[in-house]
Amino acid sequence: MATTQKTMTVAPADLFRIRTVSEPQASPDGSLIAYTVGRADEDENRYYAAIWLAPTDGSDARRLTNGNHRDGMVRWSPDGKTIAFTSDRNPDDKGKGQIWLVPVSGGEPTRLTSLDRPVEDFAWSPSGSQIVLVSKVRDGAAPQDTDIRVIKTIRFRFDGEGFL
Repeated sequence: MATTQKTMTVAPADLFRIRTVSEPQASPDGSLIAYTVGRADEDENRYYAAIWLAPTDGSDARRLTNGNHRDGMVRWSPDGKTIAFTSDRNPDDKGKGQIWLVPVSGGEPTRLTSLDRPVEDFAWSPSGSQIVLVSKVRDGAAPQDTDIRVIKTIRFRFDGEGFL
């Protein structure tokens, strides 16, 4: 039996209609999935992403963050009531992703960090009372009255275990 093969032509303008879904994160109780939906903006020559929530029972998803921002790196608080994420939503950030918090019930995000450089990764503490993060700092730029720890070298042992 012969198969018919169809060819499809994709024009550059078609790429701006594509939405990318990434970064799925299950809530602590397993009832919701938080994820990002990204899109490219041809006029502004930028990529934007928003956070969405979808119930695992298959009911309708809803958008949690709005606006022309690049939201990502979704992290659930241990109690499942808050989502921390990185975003460039403050114009002063000039594209540097900082940590923001938004209630799962909805509302405007609030800014948590104001660093000179973007947040590269972060995690909630098990109690949900703290967030640990990784960001590059200029040599000597870390404030002395904070709990920032600047690591300049990582020693390495031959057994494969690193230690500070």
